[in-house]
Amino acid sequence: MNRANGPLVIDFLHQIGNYQNIYLSEFVSEIEYIPLETSSNCLIGGGLKKSNVIVTKSHIFLATQKYCYAFDRNGKFITEIGHCGQEPNEYTIINSNVGIFVDEKKQSLYMGILPPAILEYSWDGALRGYIKLPTNSLGHFPNGVFFLRDSLFIGHNANYSGNEEYNFFLFDSSGQIIKTFDNHVKNSTFKYKLEFI
Repeated sequence: MNRANGPLVIDFLHQIGNYQNIYLSEFVSEIEYIPLETSSNCLIGGGLKKSNVIVTKSHIFLATQKYCYAFDRNGKFITEIGHCGQEPNEYTIINSNVGIFVDEKKQSLYMGILPPAILEYSWDGALRGYIKLPTNSLGHFPNGVFFLRDSLFIGHNANYSGNEEYNFFLFDSSGQIIKTFDNHVKNSTFKYKLEFI
């Protein structure tokens, strides 16, 4: 790497073949390996993303599009959180754009689902509530949501049209937008005409 009187430059061409060992101990001080219980009640299949794995002091939660499981810190299966299906209090799919997040203080797990909403569960799997996701002025649901604290969430709307009024917004557990953060990158509308010959 070179930063002589300008931006940082990484010379990839001359570094090919010049490999060196990078040891994990340079970045972490401790690794914990926890094998998770496997049974017919908690088979872990494909579709697991690192953003859908949450480790707390007492629990490990993981989710794919079709299930969410709770384990203790020794890897013992505790329960399935919610259930995929068509009945009341069930979900059809876990929204990977929202995923899952926890409130350790309340011992709640929040799960983004489709159609766009958030379900709140206790850590033993009991449904506590339903939060309808708010939309922006163009009718778009957030493409990302994160839990902040005390039943407060932050949502993100991508700048798809270039005319979004705001990119980020705070909302509460009733789905009410409390504060918005202006979109400072507006795009002019492009007009075009199709001509067929």
